[in-house]
Amino acid sequence: MRYLLPKNSPVTEPFDEEYFASTILRNNELCGIVKNESRYLEITDFELNALKRGDLRAFRGIFDHDVMYRHTLYPIGVLFDRARFRNVSFLPRGTLRVCVECVIEDMQRLGTAYIHRTHVAPGPLGVEVCHRHASRLLERCPTCQVDFQRHKITMLGSCLTQERYGKAYAIQGQTAQDYSQFVYDVLNLSNPEKYRLLSITTINRSLEILGYEKSSIKSYFQFCIDQDHRTGTGKHVYVQTDADNKNLARTPMQLFTRVAYLLYGNLQNFVTAMSASRTINK
Repeated sequence: MRYLLPKNSPVTEPFDEEYFASTILRNNELCGIVKNESRYLEITDFELNALKRGDLRAFRGIFDHDVMYRHTLYPIGVLFDRARFRNVSFLPRGTLRVCVECVIEDMQRLGTAYIHRTHVAPGPLGVEVCHRHASRLLERCPTCQVDFQRHKITMLGSCLTQERYGKAYAIQGQTAQDYSQFVYDVLNLSNPEKYRLLSITTINRSLEILGYEKSSIKSYFQFCIDQDHRTGTGKHVYVQTDADNKNLARTPMQLFTRVAYLLYGNLQNFVTAMSASRTINK
C-alpha cells in the first residue's frame, strides 16, 4: 500500500450499491485526506488484487471479499467473460456521475450521500439516466460547478438539496431508463460466473439468426447502429466508439450490455436465452 488510513480513523463500510471509489474518497475525507493528489492513493493494483483473492487485510479490513461483486463494475466483466483481460477497468475514475434525486433520498435516509456504482458505468455507451428516477445523470455539480470527479463526496448533500433542485432533473418516461435498469440488474445478478461461458455464445447465436453472419466486435457495433432505437444513442456515437476501439481487449464492457439489452430487452429474457443455450450445447 502507498499509505494507510490513520489508525483511529472514523472509517465506515460501503453503503448499499455504493461505488468502491466513493467509499475510499468518503472515508479519506472523514479522515482529513482531501488533497487532490491524495484522493485516490488508496486504490492500487496491489490492493485490488488482494481484494480479488479475498485478502481482508486490504484497506485495513473494512471490506469483505465480496466487495468486487457488490461495489464495482466487476460483475459485468464476469458475465461477459471480460475479467480475463487484465487491462479492463472495473474501477473507472475518469467520470463520476450522480442522480440529484438519489443524493436527496440518501441524505434523508442516511444523513450522507455517495456515488452509486450503477451511475458510474462510463463512456459514451454507459448509462445516462438513473434506473430508479429516470433523472439525467450529472457529471458536474450545478451548485458549485465542480466536476464530481473532484467534488468532495461528503459535500454532495449540502450542494444538492431538496430546496434547490427537488425534481428539477426528473425526465420520467425516457426509454433510456430501461437500459439503466438492465445494467443495474446485471450488476446484481446472482452468481454471474454461472453464465460466463454462455453469454457470448448466446448473443452470437441470436445475431446469426438475425443475419449477422460473422460474430465479432465489428458486428456488435453494426447491430447497435442498426437496431438501437430505444436508448437515445445516436449512430455517430457507435461509429466513433468503434473507430476508437483499437485494442479488442479494451473494448468497452458497455458494448456487451448494450447488445444484450437490445437483443433481449431485460435480464430475465437474457438469462432464459442463456439457459436454453446451455441445453442446446449439451
